[in-house]
Amino acid sequence: IMLTQEQKEKNLSTFRRYLTNLIGAAETNALIYYLGGDNAIIDASFGMTKDSGCAYEGAFLENVLRIADIAMNINDNIFPEEKRVSAKSIYRSVLLQHLAKVIMYEDNTNQWEIDNRGILYKFKNTNVVLKGGERVILLLLKSGIQDITEEEYEAIRIIDKMKEEDFATTKHVSTLACIVKQANEINTMINTH
Repeated sequence: IMLTQEQKEKNLSTFRRYLTNLIGAAETNALIYYLGGDNAIIDASFGMTKDSGCAYEGAFLENVLRIADIAMNINDNIFPEEKRVSAKSIYRSVLLQHLAKVIMYEDNTNQWEIDNRGILYKFKNTNVVLKGGERVILLLLKSGIQDITEEEYEAIRIIDKMKEEDFATTKHVSTLACIVKQANEINTMINTH
C-alpha cells in the first residue's frame, strides 16, 4: 500500500488535533518530541511483515485512526447506553496504545528476510526489554501525562496481552479494555483478509 504525502499529512493533522484535545498542547508536543518528531510519526509502520497488511510507510497513523473509529462504533452501536464508555477514554486509549511502534521499529536491511520471509521492519536494538504497552506508559510519564485512569492504563496495556497464551488474563477486563481489544482484533482482520 502506498499512501500519498497528502494522505499521510492529513492523518497526522487529525492525530495531532485529537491528542491536543485529549491530553493538552504542551503534552502533545512533548510526546511527539519523544517519538522523534512529526516525520517519524507520519512515516511509521504499524506492522512488521508483508502478511500483516499494515507494514508500510504511514500505516501507523492510518491504523490507529481506523481502530479509534472501530472502537467508537463498538461503543455506540453494540453496548447499551448505560454500559458505554466515554469517547474521551476510548480515543485516549486507542491513540496512545500503539505509540511505541513509532520508536520500536526500523527498516529491515536484510534483503533475504524481506524477499523470503516478508519481514519489512525489525525491532530496534535497545538495552532495555519492554513490551509495547510498557514503553507507551514510560513515554506518557516522560511527556508529563499523568492523568491516565486505571481503565485507560488497562486498555493501553491490553496490547501486551493479546496473544493466545495471555487470553486468560484478558477475560475479565473493564468495558474500555474489552472495546479496545475488540477494535484491535477487527482491525487485524481488515488488514489480513
